[in-house]
Amino acid sequence: MAFQRQVFAVLLALAPAAAAWAQGFGVSPIRLDLDRATRNASITVNNDDVTPLGFQVRPMEWIQDAQGRDQYLETRDLIVFPQQFQVPAGKNRIFRVGYRNPATGVEKAYRVFIEDLPAPASTSPAENSSVVISVQFGVPVFLRPAAIEQRAQLLPFSIVDNRIVGELRNSGTVHVRPTSVRVQGFDERGTNVVEQVFDGWYILSGASRHFNAPLPPGTCEKTRKLIVEAIGEKLALKSEFAIKPAGCLQ
Repeated sequence: MAFQRQVFAVLLALAPAAAAWAQGFGVSPIRLDLDRATRNASITVNNDDVTPLGFQVRPMEWIQDAQGRDQYLETRDLIVFPQQFQVPAGKNRIFRVGYRNPATGVEKAYRVFIEDLPAPASTSPAENSSVVISVQFGVPVFLRPAAIEQRAQLLPFSIVDNRIVGELRNSGTVHVRPTSVRVQGFDERGTNVVEQVFDGWYILSGASRHFNAPLPPGTCEKTRKLIVEAIGEKLALKSEFAIKPAGCLQ
């Protein structure tokens, strides 16, 4: 039988607990905050599998483009040791992450990607035809500046071509992390005629998150006001925006 292998990469960027688990191994903590007082920290990889697991670690600089999309660049800013290691079954292994130069005016963001390495190919055709699952954790690493200022704002939300559009901008020196952004539309009598909840995500310093969603049929012409709420980690914003019917398609 010809060798066939499918590799599935699972990026677990956010998790509600202090450790993230998948495919028999876990990573803890799921985020690092470094500063001038804390120059390095450790990450623990736990192996709950019945066989040894191999891992490789890759640090990447984390930036966001004009639309708020994540991008990753090769970097030498972080020091990771070791970069490859094995964890015996039922055991754990610690590796350390540090930085070369401190952040200055604004926070610098990175992701440390921890990927399990597939076991060496077997000589058995039956085993080589099985599916191999490769799981990748991206642990956020934030290098905090000396002056921390958390400042974000909801820029005008409106209706354009029957769609709700808006922007949440981070104008502070550190990241913000909304867990959700809720948009409610009301008619001229104050009746709630539409509601849209957007998932949250990290917004890095100087970046914006753009929102865009279609309105349900028949609600655009009725909507005269939008109330937008963004809540999350040390974040609570609420703004009201008047709406004109010009944004509705005829």
